[in-house]
Amino acid sequence: MRNGYVFSLLIAVLLGLFMLVSQYYLLERPSTEIYPGLVAARENIAYSIASDLEDELPITVTRDNYTIIVENIPQVDTETELLRWSNLLTAYENITKHNASLELTNYTKLSSKLWLAGNGVEYAREGGVFTLNHSGSYLLVNNTIANVANTNCDFDASGTVYTRVIVDNFDSDSGNNNYTSPGSSYNCFINFTNTTNMTITIDSQSQMEINYSNAPVNFTQRVSFEGPDKMYVVFDKYNVTTGVNPGWTESFAGNKKYVAAAGMNFVLADIDTDGDYDYAFVDVDGDGFFVSESDRWYVKEGIVALNEKVFYMRFDLAGNWILLYNALGTNSLSSWKGVAV
Repeated sequence: MRNGYVFSLLIAVLLGLFMLVSQYYLLERPSTEIYPGLVAARENIAYSIASDLEDELPITVTRDNYTIIVENIPQVDTETELLRWSNLLTAYENITKHNASLELTNYTKLSSKLWLAGNGVEYAREGGVFTLNHSGSYLLVNNTIANVANTNCDFDASGTVYTRVIVDNFDSDSGNNNYTSPGSSYNCFINFTNTTNMTITIDSQSQMEINYSNAPVNFTQRVSFEGPDKMYVVFDKYNVTTGVNPGWTESFAGNKKYVAAAGMNFVLADIDTDGDYDYAFVDVDGDGFFVSESDRWYVKEGIVALNEKVFYMRFDLAGNWILLYNALGTNSLSSWKGVAV
């Protein structure tokens, strides 16, 4: 009896231990840290490359109440800097755990054109012409170029957008003419003492253009405006109006509008039919179906990797248009990050 009792007790203890171990391994055991750690490492690689490329750009960007972008002109040779990074990353391209690369489509434009885009803002300078599209109520240009001899600025005494121009010893605020309004056009001509000049025009869509083609070659430009938290380095812009006839196969719920851009098909969908278009569905390979492995669903505003390129995408809440910017991006295996400033 005693031997049988001890044996039964031992079997019960072993069975209990087996159940505890089984519960741990089947239900409670934490997932291994190796794979999540590897994924995080790839994310960090992509972020690190993007950050390094940002540091190579010939601008400084600060944000307080407003976004302030400072450029020292003439621009440095950014193309050479990008090629240096591309050559450096070649050493990593065949290493499975740390594969890294750049999306360099049209990157050579950086040697002549600096183009940034964000929510409601575009900042571009090519050669002696600078343009800024913005939708805020504040705009300040504060440049250091040369001594100003005379000016003619026709800003308003009141308006929608507080607009101020400072160039060395000239300040448009001194005459209390420091407002502009959407729908109206404005001009500001600044003449320097050495017969050079610059012109500032603001059109009826609130796009500002500064023409430096007859200004001194070297100067510092500071532009301050109400801007987004991030702006991305971009190259090409697809601004397409949506339509009502798809021309392809889809079965998404809600109100929908359709557009094709950059060789891809998009469906803008108002899922809950509340009047606001919430998502964009993307037929990446443009084959007319949205079920391919490379296709993307539920894409909101921001950076997205589509068709082996990096894009910054925006679309109208009313579903009337879509904006798609080809952006400078960095990749570590399947992790794509846009270069933001």
